[in-house]
Amino acid sequence: RSFTLILQALDHNNFSIPASNDIIEEATYSGIIDPSPEWHTLNHRGPRAHLTYRVRVKCDTHYYNSTCTKFCRPRDDKFGHFICDANGDKECIEGWRGNICDIAVCKAGCHPLHGKCDYPGECNCRPGWRGDFCDQCEPYPGCKHGYCNGSSWQCICDTNWGGILCDQDLNYCGTHEPCLNGGTCENTAPDNYLCTCPEGFSGANCEVVDNPCAPAPCLHGGTCMETGGSFNCDCTAGWTGPTCNVDIDECASAPCQNGGTCVDLEDAFRCDCPTAWEGDLCQFDADECQIQNPCINAMSCTNLVGDYHCKCRVGWMGKNCDQNINDCVGQCQHGATCIDLVNDYHCACQPGFTGRDCHTDIDECASNPCKNGGECVDQVNGYRCICPVGITGHECENDYDHCNPDPCQNGAPCFKAQNDYYCHCPEGWQGKNCSQAKIVCDSPPCESGKLF
Repeated sequence: RSFTLILQALDHNNFSIPASNDIIEEATYSGIIDPSPEWHTLNHRGPRAHLTYRVRVKCDTHYYNSTCTKFCRPRDDKFGHFICDANGDKECIEGWRGNICDIAVCKAGCHPLHGKCDYPGECNCRPGWRGDFCDQCEPYPGCKHGYCNGSSWQCICDTNWGGILCDQDLNYCGTHEPCLNGGTCENTAPDNYLCTCPEGFSGANCEVVDNPCAPAPCLHGGTCMETGGSFNCDCTAGWTGPTCNVDIDECASAPCQNGGTCVDLEDAFRCDCPTAWEGDLCQFDADECQIQNPCINAMSCTNLVGDYHCKCRVGWMGKNCDQNINDCVGQCQHGATCIDLVNDYHCACQPGFTGRDCHTDIDECASNPCKNGGECVDQVNGYRCICPVGITGHECENDYDHCNPDPCQNGAPCFKAQNDYYCHCPEGWQGKNCSQAKIVCDSPPCESGKLF
């Protein structure tokens, strides 16, 4: 760690022959400086020159600590997967762990003992284990009807199985049911059995028929009779065939009347009757008025053959008197809204119309609403007044004042008239507005006169 540094300041003279290097000043430093990227400033005051210089100590590549003796070089191979931090300590790459980062980190949940991985994220099962996380045991190889429970290479036998590999059937009778024709099976040893046959049968599996009627070949209650090494079946009602296996179709003769549907049963038949008929064969007329009470808004119900008739009340129609007669059809006029009632209707008239069917236009001029001689014109839901000249307003209520402003001149008073005015001219003046002077002659033919 300690070192000595000698620094010389030279005067290099390349003009001399030979060239010379004269030492101007020489500085010597002995001490210890820890490796770091920082510079340290040193001063030297000599007899010829003052020198200021900086020094620092750096470790070579891949070497660390204060003595540069700690070695760390990043790598990503089979000998390790890491980088080096500022202190030279190994820092594992993601997915690796261990002192030299050579142990892969397996998939999350992988069993730490039963699973392993060569690369990060894997979960490879060790022998005897299986599953995504290697947490399921494997039974012993060759174990046929067995399983393992928490430990590998076990062979725990299922029910009714035995042997080292659980391949011996302890319940051959239950698994295979070898005894035929009602024989009783008994397990005598693993993979072995004994059949006890009923009367009329023999053989290892009771497969030999000694009596033809022993297997009960006659079905549906038929009676079996042995005849010459064979059998004959006496069938019950509704069945036929060699073994009474054919169902006789009792509906073939179409026994149901009046549209009834025949349903074949085992030894009989049933008739599903329409609503108007009843009885085993649908032969009786049903009284719908009593059974169904179909008429709703009716005065009476009359039973007919296979049918019924409803006498509807006023305002109702339909087979069951359940449809209200629409009395509104073609009644209300001029856009009125019709409200259907029972055997009646009501018209809600639009403004301006009246009457039961809204056919009458209301005469708004009947009350003589127009004033000052205005002429009334009736309209739908209203009226219009045609006013005389000088009269305004909806009802001609505004009479125009022709004397304001006063049109009369020369002191003539103004008088209002209907739709007009009148000026009463003073002596010597004439005209509508008294603006024209009168000329009076002394004697005819008025060659000269006096103007008033």
